[in-house]
Amino acid sequence: MKNKSAKNNSVIVYDFDGTCSPRDSIVKFFKIVLKHKPIKTVVYYLPQVLTGIALLKLNLISREMSYWKFRKCFFTEKNLEMFLEEFNRSVKVFDWVKKSIADDKNIAEKVICITGSPFQLIQDTAINVLNFDLLFGTRVFVNRRTKNYNQMIREEKVKQLYKTFGQNVVLKKMYTDSRDDFPLCRIAEQVIFVHRDTGQQATLTPVEFKKFDDSKKSVVSFFKN
Repeated sequence: MKNKSAKNNSVIVYDFDGTCSPRDSIVKFFKIVLKHKPIKTVVYYLPQVLTGIALLKLNLISREMSYWKFRKCFFTEKNLEMFLEEFNRSVKVFDWVKKSIADDKNIAEKVICITGSPFQLIQDTAINVLNFDLLFGTRVFVNRRTKNYNQMIREEKVKQLYKTFGQNVVLKKMYTDSRDDFPLCRIAEQVIFVHRDTGQQATLTPVEFKKFDDSKKSVVSFFKN
């Protein structure tokens, strides 16, 4: 075990969807709602989702706004109360993740999850199953009349890291399946790419990551080499 001084103000960060879990949390929740409310989903929820996707494809709205349209139509307080327990039972994680988190706690002061996934959906798995020290996710406010929600993606993840641990924090490792996490990867001492479907991992040094970052390729493409 590393001595305490070596761990001071050091953090290891994991993404969740595609990194710890092979599934997209919000899509899985949508499928559960669809199963229990097929008519309302098809008649009311689905048209709003498809409209958001179409507007995004036409570059008429941002990706963040398309996510908002997708989530706000069915991610309601009532649906959470009805289906969250079923969702929690359905969550799957890659076999290596829990041991990896436990091992990383010997290396860094805190092992945390920073994810764009809805906080409400992954809280139980992240804290009670995987034993992350902290969880930061997208806070979706279920009041449909407001657009006040924070989407925890890209640079927002870096801001959250610095806000919580200060500018002198040492990011020892960053686990990710997506370029959305590259702002965090750029300040990490080590980057671990994860294949979102298989859970396969690849470790990159800062030099190796910089070369891949410049290539503009997706993380999935890295595993095709």
